[in-house]
Amino acid sequence: MQEQDRSEEATPHKRREARKQGTVAWSPDVYAAAAVGTLLAILVMGGASLHADLAALWREMWLPGRAEASGPQQLAAWSAAVAWRAVLVLAPLWIALLLVSLAAGMLQVGMKWTAAPLKPDFRRLNPANGFKRLFNRRVLFEAGKSVVKFLVFSAVLYHALSTLLPGWLPLPVMAAGRAGKEAGAGLILVLQRLFLAMLVFAIVDWGWVRRSVMSKLRMSKRELREEIKRRDGDPRIKSRLREIRLLFMNKIRSVSRVKDADVLLVNPQHLALAIRYKKDEMAVPLLLAKGEGELAERMKEIAHHHQVPIMENRVLAQKLYKDAEAGQDIPDQYFEGVAKALIWAFRIKAGNVPVPGMRQRWTS
Repeated sequence: MQEQDRSEEATPHKRREARKQGTVAWSPDVYAAAAVGTLLAILVMGGASLHADLAALWREMWLPGRAEASGPQQLAAWSAAVAWRAVLVLAPLWIALLLVSLAAGMLQVGMKWTAAPLKPDFRRLNPANGFKRLFNRRVLFEAGKSVVKFLVFSAVLYHALSTLLPGWLPLPVMAAGRAGKEAGAGLILVLQRLFLAMLVFAIVDWGWVRRSVMSKLRMSKRELREEIKRRDGDPRIKSRLREIRLLFMNKIRSVSRVKDADVLLVNPQHLALAIRYKKDEMAVPLLLAKGEGELAERMKEIAHHHQVPIMENRVLAQKLYKDAEAGQDIPDQYFEGVAKALIWAFRIKAGNVPVPGMRQRWTS
């Protein structure tokens, strides 16, 4: 699909699916800047104790004469002691850096862990695809960024070290307190300049990556319509389902009205129509409910249960089922036939016509 066809922003559903596949906006420069910033903050806020520990460690590392004057066993013991001291001094720094790196990752991508990017993708082995990747915007941007970073960081380090080196050369012979202060101040200066440069790169890179990811996830109008259909269903199907549900509910209500009918007019095989007439309340009879098939059988069962007379009239039932709707008055042309059925039903209820089961076959 052509890039210009993707004119729509990615939907939340597509962004969630992309996250599951590991397609998120993250930048390694953010991790690097966070690590350097953390180290700088620790050195600035660490106080004299941290500076003194670093100075003492520095002196031990830069006084080889003590080790050379001893034998191999003493040298090994001295090396182990220096290494252990380095661990004790630097362990809090490493732990802090680890925690900050995890926090930087969660700020970028959230609490989402997926192995999808680690799965083998054999399409990457296609030489044509590999050749295309060599010249895409992301690769060119990374190459240019690497060159600029190298030049900027080299310039920052060169300027800082050229300024600090004359003052650092006498550190091995200085007093521990003074050496620690000098080394700490110089290291803070270097880290400050590096951090500012890395922060700029992190902001630019993360913005570029996020823009690239959102551009990659953009959708065409057709894709957007297809996703809406997959997620919410085809509007035509949903409309049809609503009609079916409404029809079903109407049928359920129809069944419940049978008990209020004065007569149930049936076609013995398929149809049932519940008719009600109250002389003092109605001008014409009312069709309470109608049903066919299983619904008609259910209406017959309810009529038997509530002792509603059942009249079998095939012709009248078929015509009335076709031309009348539930909840409406009986059409004029069927008054005579319906009136005969009602008179028969009223006589049964009055006890004047003892018909077993209150069921009458009438076809005239």
